[in-house]
Amino acid sequence: MTAKKIEAPEVEEQDYAPEYVDLKVRLRGQDLTLKIISDFDDAPIEAIEHFQNDRELSGFKLLLDEQSQEVLSGMRTSLREWREVILPAWSELQGSEGE
Repeated sequence: MTAKKIEAPEVEEQDYAPEYVDLKVRLRGQDLTLKIISDFDDAPIEAIEHFQNDRELSGFKLLLDEQSQEVLSGMRTSLREWREVILPAWSELQGSEGE
């Protein structure tokens, strides 16, 4: 008996770029403007999975654009800085968008 190979249908790749907003933080005496996805519903599924599995930092990084990720990685941002500076700024940003 020979198994028939089933081919997946071709999916047309579409350019999808979520909208980003500015997340302004002051880190180590520097004013930074990071770009973060404006609507959590537009986040990549991988980011949502990270949040659901208590991996908030990994999920958060996926909400940032590549340049912002590189800036934070290049600065070797600490968990303390993320918790005390970046996360509160993001929470504040989310609250102000609902107004």
